[in-house]
Amino acid sequence: GARNVIAGNGGSGINLNTAGATGNVIQGNYIGVNAAGTGALSNRADGLTLNDAPANVIGGTDAGAGNLISGNGQSGIFLNGAGAQNNLIAGNLIGLNATGAAALGNEFAGVTFSGATDNRLGLAEPAARNVISGNRLEGIFLAANSTSNRIQGNFIGPAANGTSALGNGASGVALDNAAGNLIGGGDPGAGNLIS
Repeated sequence: GARNVIAGNGGSGINLNTAGATGNVIQGNYIGVNAAGTGALSNRADGLTLNDAPANVIGGTDAGAGNLISGNGQSGIFLNGAGAQNNLIAGNLIGLNATGAAALGNEFAGVTFSGATDNRLGLAEPAARNVISGNRLEGIFLAANSTSNRIQGNFIGPAANGTSALGNGASGVALDNAAGNLIGGGDPGAGNLIS
């Protein structure tokens, strides 16, 4: 009931800009979709932009904390610049409708890292899983100089139930001159489902 519907804007739905935009918590919102979460009402740029913004939480592990970030004109979430570090992205639906059963893709990647470092996309615990599916380009795209990011425990390409295909339009995860990132891992629950 506390949900914000953030849609139809000429830029990004939410824009966190520079180092002072830190310590924010963004939870439970519909970004880029209508109030029912069934159709796109696109923000023209990203659903959520973090431009050199550190230490924010997008979603969470509590029931209802995840955001629905779909139907936007660029990326669902865009982390840009070396200052975009130590952010946590957990428990969100990115590129799907509110039920997680149908695609409602963002036009670019579901999540884009561009020079961003030391961020966490998902965690090993199931409640932190992001479902990143149905996007027009990659599920996750790590561009040049994106380093030391951890991508763990996510569903990339299936519906939220993990049993039916809602693939991204290009690669599930793509790295372009991005070194030193961790995708998956040996701890229980750290692996991603990419299918």
